[in-house]
Amino acid sequence: MTTRIIAPPRHLANYIRFYWLLEFDGIAAHDSLFRVFARKYPRMVFQHCEGRSGIYHGDDYLPLTYLSGLNTLPYDCGIHPSISTIGVSFYPHAIRPIFGINVSGIVNELPDLSHFVKTSLTNQLLDARTVMQRTTILSAFFTNRLRNSTAPDKMYVQGWRMLLRETHEHQVRQLTRTFNLSERQLERRFKDHLGLTPKQYLKINRFEKALNLLQAGSCNNLFDIAYELGYADQSHFIREFKQFSGNTPKQYLNTDKIYDESSSFILKNSPVSGEKVLCRQSLYASR
Repeated sequence: MTTRIIAPPRHLANYIRFYWLLEFDGIAAHDSLFRVFARKYPRMVFQHCEGRSGIYHGDDYLPLTYLSGLNTLPYDCGIHPSISTIGVSFYPHAIRPIFGINVSGIVNELPDLSHFVKTSLTNQLLDARTVMQRTTILSAFFTNRLRNSTAPDKMYVQGWRMLLRETHEHQVRQLTRTFNLSERQLERRFKDHLGLTPKQYLKINRFEKALNLLQAGSCNNLFDIAYELGYADQSHFIREFKQFSGNTPKQYLNTDKIYDESSSFILKNSPVSGEKVLCRQSLYASR
């Protein structure tokens, strides 16, 4: 298996966090499980297995190129033992200027890119032979899309950065004062531009920080994590963690993973071929 994180060109750095590569080269004897938790960054994913989709939900295969919106629910998909994948991790405010849609429209969804963009991008990516060629194609595509678009409102970029720094809900009151908006106005505008309300975003940001603390082992126990991140108590932390991951913190720590990226990972020794893999969102099948 090959994994790699690639920085975008400097002129795209305000929209794209990074490109990521995953090549799963058939070392597994069977399909694996691709698990995604609730997360605060949208993605675009190009994936294929010998020119056909290699990621599926039940009997339905995902498109070769699809958008993956912000998640408030966890989901599982099967992934073939041999697959080539390149993904783009966006900042939330990038979706509207690049694709001309509100990111709220793809929350908990995995729509085919062709629903939004009339382009030969997928064919170009299939024809490319190297990772560098594919990232060059993607960067040219995004540059062209942004050339004729309006830059995101600075209010939402500033507000989003303020949300990233905090895990406590008092930050919502700070936003209403900063932008002179009622809480209801703030919720509506942020949901249209960033996909989630400020409170939803804060909760998922707090959940991802909890994941990082668990992975790093930097807090001695669940009580310390709950206190550090402002949960009401340990029970509140465990309940919210399970809501966003489908697992308790202890179950998560005991999960045998072979790859993880942000709030997504591939499980080790997880035979899912032929099984119905539960996925809590509507998928646009492409095969």
